[in-house]
Amino acid sequence: MVDESHTMHEGTAMQNQWTSLLKDSVIWKGYDDQHSIEVARLKIQNFIVPQLQRLNATRILEVGCGSGVGPVVLRESGFEAYGIDPHFKDDVTDTYSFLISGEGKRIPFPDRHFDLVYSLETIEHVGTRDGMLELAEDYQIERRLFIRELCRVSSRHVIITTPNKYFPVDEHHVDMHGNPGFRVHSPFENKTLSARELRNGFREFGFELDAFLNPRGYYQLERVKKKFGRIGSLVSDGLLRLSSNRLIGGSFLNPHLFLLFRRLDRA
Repeated sequence: MVDESHTMHEGTAMQNQWTSLLKDSVIWKGYDDQHSIEVARLKIQNFIVPQLQRLNATRILEVGCGSGVGPVVLRESGFEAYGIDPHFKDDVTDTYSFLISGEGKRIPFPDRHFDLVYSLETIEHVGTRDGMLELAEDYQIERRLFIRELCRVSSRHVIITTPNKYFPVDEHHVDMHGNPGFRVHSPFENKTLSARELRNGFREFGFELDAFLNPRGYYQLERVKKKFGRIGSLVSDGLLRLSSNRLIGGSFLNPHLFLLFRRLDRA
């Protein structure tokens, strides 16, 4: 649990830092408007923070942190949080030392440096080209290196969220023009991953699949509501609630994976 006195001491500084970041158009280049930033903020506050508190994790790394919303929100909440993303420019990383320009396949931190590492909607992009439209020839090697690094720098847990390969619709798809949408796909293609593939990948590096997490607080379901209305939203919400069930979580009934991995060797 985050120390309350530390949180109070850092509160004003973190709030000022958050305000400064909001005004920095370079950092928030990945977001179209204030609304998008707020949605990302709610995702961290309502989904990630409760997981960190439950697992008593205080030193955190987000891999593939986009414009840095996650680490900023977590620092605002009193966590020692860092973020790494390949798209940060030097003026950002020079100003904010906890935001690091780099790839998840080569994380510049020592072994077991963090209590918990998390990566949201990132691993499905590893080993792809042209905005996830094509797989690289060495995509399996790239994904293995990515998983290895997440495991190497975490002393206890890793959280992964990603579209479920076995669900026939990728609701996290972005087309070649950068427009979000939905993509129908075969469960036999390899652009997305299954829970089984991820379990086997993490097991190689000493981590076991500990839980299918309840995604409550993660989604606002805005795109579903816009395209399919209230009925579509209710159906999606129901499916997401079922995703924490181990029998259903890895099946074709679950659109999205929310997975917690635990290090077996805690020495």
